[in-house]
Amino acid sequence: MNDITIIFLTQNKVPEKWAQYHRETLEKAICGAPVVSVSRKPIDFGTNIIQTEPESAVNIFWQTLRAAKIASTPYIGIAEDDTLYPKEHFYNFRPP
Repeated sequence: MNDITIIFLTQNKVPEKWAQYHRETLEKAICGAPVVSVSRKPIDFGTNIIQTEPESAVNIFWQTLRAAKIASTPYIGIAEDDTLYPKEHFYNFRPP
């Protein structure tokens, strides 16, 4: 499917071994969909944007909006660094 961009959110606080495993698993689940990653430190995962605002609930929404403006697809999916997502999470639940 080429109509979804995945927005990947991380504070870069998880252990690097987990971060690597998580990104590999996520890449399998998204089947080549474009990624906009939002992180505190630069990461090599899709189009990366750096967040400099303090951590807060409001900041999560602000960073998601920043990433959504970069997406060029009609749909976005959100992925966080502390959850493993199956392919079905992004592809089975779609608007008709």
